[in-house]
Amino acid sequence: MTESNSFTPFLQTMFKDNAVLPVVSGFGSTEEACAYAGAIKAAGITNIEITLRSAGAVEQIAAIRQADPALTLGAGTVYTPQQVMACAKADVQYIVSPGFSPVLEAACIAANVAYLPGALTPTEIQTLQERGYKYLKFFPASLNGGIETMRAYASVFSQIKFCCTGGVNENNIHDYLGQDNVACVGLSALAPKNIIKEKNWPALTELAQSIIKAA
Repeated sequence: MTESNSFTPFLQTMFKDNAVLPVVSGFGSTEEACAYAGAIKAAGITNIEITLRSAGAVEQIAAIRQADPALTLGAGTVYTPQQVMACAKADVQYIVSPGFSPVLEAACIAANVAYLPGALTPTEIQTLQERGYKYLKFFPASLNGGIETMRAYASVFSQIKFCCTGGVNENNIHDYLGQDNVACVGLSALAPKNIIKEKNWPALTELAQSIIKAA
């Protein structure tokens, strides 16, 4: 990858294959991470974003990659080039940040991983559109107009597709994905702490299947 718009083909394919994205804040161990990934894949989801909000997240990404190379893995809540490089060594395919950073963009280009930056306002979106971006994260969606904002942006930024996260759940997922400019939704609901703590992986698969059905 040599420029920001070269992220587009990968992201386009990724969201086409998986419009429902589990967003996970971390696990108690690498074994737990791999078991989670297996349960999610059993439901038909092959893309997982693991945020760097807890210790061991990079190691857990690496463990999942080794256990199942066919999965698409991303790292979220990334702030520094050092984190980008560590995640690239763990073999992530994409990086997600809450906002946009040209420093992170450069690190992703150097590491040959796709970059999905966050944008909320028309100014932010227009700036990134001028840099060649076609896919952006919209977070926190529910606190910034959610579906109504997506409808308003659809005609103004007709070339931009969004991954909406924050407040997306089983009750509104269908409405989000019903918008032409929403390519994907990210859900922490696909990482329920009680089910993970109990290691009830069949229950996780069943929950994921019900959310996919609601979509």
